[in-house]
Amino acid sequence: MVGFSQDYLRQQGYEPYYLYRQKYMSGSFENVGWCKPGKACLYNIYMMEELHSIVALGAGATSKANLPGGRLERFANPKFPQQYLERLDHVIAEKQRLVHEAMHVLFGGYLGVTGTKISYISKDPPPQAPEKIMDATGMVLMPGLINCHTHLAMSLLRGCAEDCCLSRWLSDYVLPREDRLDARAARAGVMLSLAECLRFGVTSVSDLYSFPEVTAQAVAEVGIKANIAPALTLFADESEDFDFEKDPACHRLQELVEQWHGHDAGRIRIDAGIHAPYTSHYKRGTGVPGAVWLDVYPAAGLPPGV
Repeated sequence: MVGFSQDYLRQQGYEPYYLYRQKYMSGSFENVGWCKPGKACLYNIYMMEELHSIVALGAGATSKANLPGGRLERFANPKFPQQYLERLDHVIAEKQRLVHEAMHVLFGGYLGVTGTKISYISKDPPPQAPEKIMDATGMVLMPGLINCHTHLAMSLLRGCAEDCCLSRWLSDYVLPREDRLDARAARAGVMLSLAECLRFGVTSVSDLYSFPEVTAQAVAEVGIKANIAPALTLFADESEDFDFEKDPACHRLQELVEQWHGHDAGRIRIDAGIHAPYTSHYKRGTGVPGAVWLDVYPAAGLPPGV
């Protein structure tokens, strides 16, 4: 699959820009990201080229600070949740230190918004009187947080099982309950998750789950930004050729793209969501497992992706 993908993307003008290895239930695989020259994505700019500081939250996350004089410093959170919680005070103190050393903080300043864009930042008030003034004394104004991996509707399943291995958690508890989810229940879960996101400063989510139409409608109503991908888990006999035009899941993806992709000036985007390498077993005439998904993107009206 990797070789076929490389050939395909190079033909489209893409080049590799990062690689990392990731483990999953059935083993491990290499994840390769691609971009066109001069258009490296944010992951490459922020994470790989060490151009920006990052304050990372959560167990196992690593913060990175570009300090004066070109000095680079990292601080890794404890990997396991229990250790993370036990050392939370220390973690917060380190984050505060990194922010003050590496990031410019403007105290007592002014920020102006014109339409949907920031148009003014200064310690001095703007020369023209604004139409509306918001007093943010005692508050922190910062960019919205981005949750890069959500299953919004799954908030309904929170706490349904604890202290068990992943396979048992899925097969004995989560999957049987997911089978009983309907659109009404999914909407309730999505709305709950979106309320929690906005309550804690998350203004953009990337969601890979069932009921994408329900999720898109809820996102449109709430006003948050979202990249929504149907969780496609597609299997076929090894001898069976894949046909985008005949596959029901791909029809659904195409309908989702037509209805929601680019909605509200791009606030909602639709992606072709491959659930995992171990849950998609189609083969093409080349005999390369999984390579079919490179064709799903253009067929659905989306740019190529891996």
